[in-house]
Amino acid sequence: MRVLLIQPPVEDFYTTAVRTYPLGLACLATVLETAGHTVAILDAHRPRQCAPRPLPAEFGHLHRYYPPAAAAPYKLFRQYRRFGLSTEEIRVSIRQYDPAVVGVAAMFSAYADQALECARVVKELDMNIPVVMGGAHATVAPEHLLADPAVDWVIMGEGERPLAALMAYFTTGAPRPEQITGLGWKAPGGLRLQPELDLIQDGARLPTPARHLLDPTDYTIAGRRYTALQTSRGCPHRCGFCTVHCLSGTGVRRRPTADVVAEMQACVRRWDIRHFDLEDDHFPLNRQAALELAAAVRGCPELEGVEFTAMNGMPTRPLDQEVLAALRDMGFRHLDLAMVSASAATLDRLGRPDNPRHFYHVLDRAAALGLATVSYFIIGLPGELPPVTLTTLVRLMARPGILGGSVLYLTPGTELYRQWPHRLAYRQMRSTAAACARPDFTPDQQLTILMLVRLVNYLKSLLPPGTRRPFKELRDELQTRYALTDTWQGPFGVTAAMGDAGRVAAATSLATGRLLGLRRVSRRPHRFLLAEEPLDHGLFRDFLDTAVAFSIAAAQPAGANRPVPSHPTGAPGRIASSET
Repeated sequence: MRVLLIQPPVEDFYTTAVRTYPLGLACLATVLETAGHTVAILDAHRPRQCAPRPLPAEFGHLHRYYPPAAAAPYKLFRQYRRFGLSTEEIRVSIRQYDPAVVGVAAMFSAYADQALECARVVKELDMNIPVVMGGAHATVAPEHLLADPAVDWVIMGEGERPLAALMAYFTTGAPRPEQITGLGWKAPGGLRLQPELDLIQDGARLPTPARHLLDPTDYTIAGRRYTALQTSRGCPHRCGFCTVHCLSGTGVRRRPTADVVAEMQACVRRWDIRHFDLEDDHFPLNRQAALELAAAVRGCPELEGVEFTAMNGMPTRPLDQEVLAALRDMGFRHLDLAMVSASAATLDRLGRPDNPRHFYHVLDRAAALGLATVSYFIIGLPGELPPVTLTTLVRLMARPGILGGSVLYLTPGTELYRQWPHRLAYRQMRSTAAACARPDFTPDQQLTILMLVRLVNYLKSLLPPGTRRPFKELRDELQTRYALTDTWQGPFGVTAAMGDAGRVAAATSLATGRLLGLRRVSRRPHRFLLAEEPLDHGLFRDFLDTAVAFSIAAAQPAGANRPVPSHPTGAPGRIASSET
């Protein structure tokens, strides 16, 4: 049968420019091709193909937080957009391929609308085409998807085995749906759900992605072709904010190292892949697994000069000095590190077995080895008040690397979701919505901290690689360099301070203006405004008062090259098929 697998577009205030490789769909395609089906993948998520979209009604409160005129180097967001193919482009692509079955990825609850949109387009073209949906949202909220007339089937958990069985049912009538674990559908008496996971238990039998169905030029990082790859599946933990255990259980299935290296070699030979993003649920699994993989890569001449990332976020417990050095020698240039919180009590409540003190040691050791770092933490976690999160921010400011703050959002299937006092619309389950505010941690406070994260990263970028300075010293220097002179009243209650001959000091509030200088964005005076008003002035002052007791470290370690992510997109509607 002709099968089309679709990765839907995304609608939000932003999307990642990289880490969009449809790895799950490519693995499903391998299983289907092995069973004799003809498969194509339509990647409708195109980060650089974007168009403004009306702001959904649920997000009306965000107008004041994301002003369209915002242009500061530490701005938040400005415009709600669609990233990817238009509805008509998706329709044209489906019509051209003429599939007998369509599978649609529904990975994120926030973007379920776009997944359902793809399903509806299929039914508009032909009501008789079965539509199957899978992914994390299909696993934790199958009723939501099956409630839509355009969705016939959902697959819960990892999809390879259930989808292969369902396709066999379509072609031969066996096995019956009642015999397929992980399947959901509409039965005469109502919905029928069989949510038990049907996992591939042997890591050696995990499928290699059907990369020949994707155009390698569509996926690049800093001009180098990249692909996603897994050395294992599953995570041994059940952190309170994560749904991995819903999709893949709590067991970890590790692939043989020789198989992983052979896959890398094939990618280099066939598609000139020069960058691998290791999309394990928990990489590295342990220090021994990391050392074994690093040694195998270093021992392979074909992989010399290849770079690696683990953008899913790395746990720091396995990262001692030896492992960090091995990862660097293997080809890692920067590390995406999952901190979550600097509070040991918070980590304990979330069931996350990490140690903040060890995290800081990892940052320092990584910098000494020339590895750049991003430290990811969550703003607004239950049990944390703004001062605790500010402490996380200023402590990370004093360490090498940049900060990756993200406002808390809920996901069905997690412990935080079960404990939350009220239900949210699926659209609101995204960081940009700031929908998980509380009376003791308001949206203004959450987004002010996010703005401060960006402000700190901007200040870090001003420092030479490998350097560190007292925050007060840097602030005093900026005040002197960008001395405030005449003022200009602008929109949103903004006061911008004019400097000499076309320079502008950053001044949406006096506190901000005394801290930063603005860059000129236009020769027209009314376009000089670059700064945004802090949403919570008291919290902003608390940051300044706290930060003067700390140093600020550069974004990059000595000798590190700053990565420049990019994601060129292919022609709209182009489908790579097993027929081509």
